[in-house]
Amino acid sequence: MISLHGCGALRYDADPFVVRVTTNANRPYVVRDKEALLCQSPEDISRPGFRCFLAPSFLLPVEAEVPARVLELPAELTHLEDGDVIRCDPRTGEIFVTYRLRSTANTLLLTETCNNKCIMCCQPPKSGNDDYLASVALDTLRLMDRSTTEIGVSGGEPTLKWDVLLKVLRTAKGYLPDTAIQLLSNGRVFKYLSRAQELAAIRHPRLIVGVPLNSATPEVHDYIVQRRGVFDETILGIMNLKRKR
Repeated sequence: MISLHGCGALRYDADPFVVRVTTNANRPYVVRDKEALLCQSPEDISRPGFRCFLAPSFLLPVEAEVPARVLELPAELTHLEDGDVIRCDPRTGEIFVTYRLRSTANTLLLTETCNNKCIMCCQPPKSGNDDYLASVALDTLRLMDRSTTEIGVSGGEPTLKWDVLLKVLRTAKGYLPDTAIQLLSNGRVFKYLSRAQELAAIRHPRLIVGVPLNSATPEVHDYIVQRRGVFDETILGIMNLKRKR
């Protein structure tokens, strides 16, 4: 199993940010502020222009002061490669992988809130403000490689962040026009025809909306999602999406 999170010992005072990983210390200066240099030698730690430096512990100076903007590369994340995208939190030393270039199963998480509570859900809904996830998704999207074949958009229920969802889809169309988008939704919001119209108006050429229907029997479906009357909303949502495809 590949870990997507790790925490190193080094800290510095800065807000969290999203960057693309590179091992090329000679990258053009114009892109360096959006990249984290994965250091291959002690000299790499002093290269100018990069947003931050990822250094394994054996490259860090033992007695001298560690240069600015250096994060220790956790052992769990030594798999990081050129083109991967990460979210760094310098105040905690944490690094989260938000995109792997080699993976065919990258997914953008827009929210952890949901209006269903499915009995089999492996990620039950969470309360609280998670607006930062929208920024992470958009920043990650803009740094993805254009060769990416497909990405998922999920939650929680991503349609609960409607304006964010539309912005993500428009951004994907502009930055990654050949990349297929698989939007996973419970479909309830599309009971409003206007929502299906707004989605269709983006005219993304490779957008698929996946809506799970857990049973042909309303009572069973509603039991599974732990909400009454949801079967009818879901069916209407699917029909509206079909009408506006």
